Amino acid sequence: IKGSELTDQLIADAVAMAGYDPEAISVSREDSGKPVVFVAGDEIHVSCSHSLDSFACVVAASNCGVDIQEPKKIKIWDIARRYFTDEEQEYVGEHGLEGFYKIWTRREAYAKYTGVGLRQVMSDVSVLNRDDVTFEDSVLDNGMYCSICY
Repeated sequence: IKGSELTDQLIADAVAMAGYDPEAISVSREDSGKPVVFVAGDEIHVSCSHSLDSFACVVAASNCGVDIQEPKKIKIWDIARRYFTDEEQEYVGEHGLEGFYKIWTRREAYAKYTGVGLRQVMSDVSVLNRDDVTFEDSVLDNGMYCSICY
């Protein structure tokens, strides 16, 4: 199994692990490719992300977004100057690589939450000090950075 078929199976498995009847789970896709999950006719909100061999899925009663990223050797300032707001660049300056990945994963999670796409979120939206959403940020045991937006 590869691609969206594998992702759909992993989503169904995550929804079942959240306590839903595996026989009642249906996973389909919007035209944009976003997964849509129904359990016995009721929509369940999900968001998923993968990086290398890791997969994350959030199952929630309301809209959500998640992103995981394996840290890589990258030129964080080239990316931060191009895509981050001044406030976010200052945050990266204070917190280094961990600050960079916090902003990056928040942006991806927020893009999934809003459904507007990463291109629109990258240009002019700050993911710091927001009062319209909540972010949960962590570094996972395997070193991956993770942000959840709800």
